[in-house]
Amino acid sequence: MPPLMSPRPWSLVAPLAIALAFTVAPAAAQSDIALDNLTTTTEKSKFTVKHVDFIGTNITADEATKLLTSATREEAAAILAKLEAKQIVIPEATVGPVDNSGAVRLRNLRATDVSKGVAARLSLDSFEGDGKDKTGGPVTLKGGAVTIDKLEAEPFLVALKSGGALEGLLKASRVAFNAVEITAPDKDTPADAPGGNLVKLTMSSFVAEQTYEGDTPARTTLSANGLTVQLPKASKAGASLAAEGYERIEGNLRFAGVYDPAQRAYNLDEMSVESPGLASLRLRGKFSDVGASVLTGKAETRAAALAASSIGALELRLVNGGAFEKIIARAAKDRNKTPAQLAAEWKAAAGMLAPALAGGDPVGAAAADAIGKFLDNPKSLTVAVKGKAGPVKVVDLIATPNPMALLKKVDVAFFTEGGQATAPAAKPAAPTVVQVPQAAPPPSKLTGLQAWAALVGNTVAGKDSDDEPLFEFYKPDGALKQLNGDTVTSGKWVLRGQKVCIVYSGENDETCYQVEVFGDAATFTDDDGDGQRYKILQGNAKGL
Repeated sequence: MPPLMSPRPWSLVAPLAIALAFTVAPAAAQSDIALDNLTTTTEKSKFTVKHVDFIGTNITADEATKLLTSATREEAAAILAKLEAKQIVIPEATVGPVDNSGAVRLRNLRATDVSKGVAARLSLDSFEGDGKDKTGGPVTLKGGAVTIDKLEAEPFLVALKSGGALEGLLKASRVAFNAVEITAPDKDTPADAPGGNLVKLTMSSFVAEQTYEGDTPARTTLSANGLTVQLPKASKAGASLAAEGYERIEGNLRFAGVYDPAQRAYNLDEMSVESPGLASLRLRGKFSDVGASVLTGKAETRAAALAASSIGALELRLVNGGAFEKIIARAAKDRNKTPAQLAAEWKAAAGMLAPALAGGDPVGAAAADAIGKFLDNPKSLTVAVKGKAGPVKVVDLIATPNPMALLKKVDVAFFTEGGQATAPAAKPAAPTVVQVPQAAPPPSKLTGLQAWAALVGNTVAGKDSDDEPLFEFYKPDGALKQLNGDTVTSGKWVLRGQKVCIVYSGENDETCYQVEVFGDAATFTDDDGDGQRYKILQGNAKGL
């Protein structure tokens, strides 16, 4: 489970947490306090308050002043241990680096019903800030209202007193903010380019809700709506988007998950990203052996606990919303073909490569079938994975050296708009019939993708220009090995239309060939029309 399961969007006002962290306090006389021009400074940041009102509080003016100016961690913990207030109101405050290289201004910050380790609500009307990036370019930040409900700070206070790390110790039942906008320069686009060089990121709204069992998140939901990225029109990426008819990239995010500490199980109900008019991608899953530290520990602790957990099932669903049509139209235009012609080529390539990459496992045929159906009707494609003998340890999956070994541990199923894609069923054995032996039919010539399919997983043998023996083995994963005399060289192959293109290690340029297969002979013809014939040997004949 990713760190997204413990969202902490309130970190924007983290410097104020010292003034809002509290535990159970004994009854005391309540009074109102008004203070002006206070500053709290840490090693890296500075928090400045022009005016603050403590309404109905049980601490003194001296304690409040010390808390917001010069208190050490231990002194702050002692004051916060008895803090209560009906409201704490700050009309304006500034948070920024000590060197004044940038600052965020907070408007009308208000904490309500501060008592017994909980603030019923922390709210902010708006925020805005500015600074510079590493190159000195202008960076801006602004946003609308922020609300945090049931902010709990007792673990924060304990760490404050003990000297421990404070990050991630605040808890909240709900966090919401809206109308966030960030601008920053694109380093590859000149500032004086037409339209400028600023990248603009916006988000219309964000809501995260969380329930806890003790300090462990039990149920988490998150939604981020109206995410947009607007690139400079003069940038390469911006020009590419404009050529496709888009001014910006748009998206929405969703997350929902439930953790059962007693069963050490996590259900990922949804983790999805959607780009309207393009596509959406959704992941679901069931996990077991999940320690609570996956959700609450430090980064290295989370990683170790995640590796020790197990995956029961995963489902990845892709829904096309128009992106596929644009991609294939652009690719077809670049290759001077129609989209239908290019889709047919892709379908043929999938039918050849998927079974080869699966090493003969039936899942390869099922994958090819699913891809073919999607290309015929590009609406949705779902891949579901489940352990063959129950949940599979994450560490075992990480250690699995190749796809074929992985297929021994998991079952994979494919679903398209029309239903499940399956490998062709084995045909029942035919009754034995005595026949008169007949001569085998003459071999037919294979070209293009069919010819290359006959070579993948096999070896070709011939001689080089110096009449030295030469062997080349083509692996299903796109790698190749060449034995020339006593020298072994690595390389890669890739299909480009009806041709195969090869590049060897240490070289920058690839050479493309038309391939023909006739019987056990393969002919490679380059773009200059020069050809070379080789003999086909089954499998990895030279152990390359």
